Amino acid sequence: MKNDPDVQEILNDYFKIQNDLLELSDKVHSKFNSHTQLMNSELSSVIKTMSTEMEEVRNKRQEFQTMFENFDQKANQLFNILSTVLKSIKEMQSGVTRNLL
Repeated sequence: MKNDPDVQEILNDYFKIQNDLLELSDKVHSKFNSHTQLMNSELSSVIKTMSTEMEEVRNKRQEFQTMFENFDQKANQLFNILSTVLKSIKEMQSGVTRNLL
């Protein structure tokens, strides 16, 4: 039976199919690994970029917060100066009025 040409041909086909399946499996595995490495590399790059952008946003937020605080402080100083000027004008007007009477 082992020498039967049909059995031998079937066995040869079987082993060829097994070999082809192993080669295909190796190729799929290789492709999968290369795609996984590429995705990891791209993901790492995106994470690094996002981290840099988040840091820039934090810095800008701090910068704008400082600018707003400076503006608020200057506005309060201006309000105090205007208030002092108005008080002085009222005092001068009341003094002029008293002098006229």
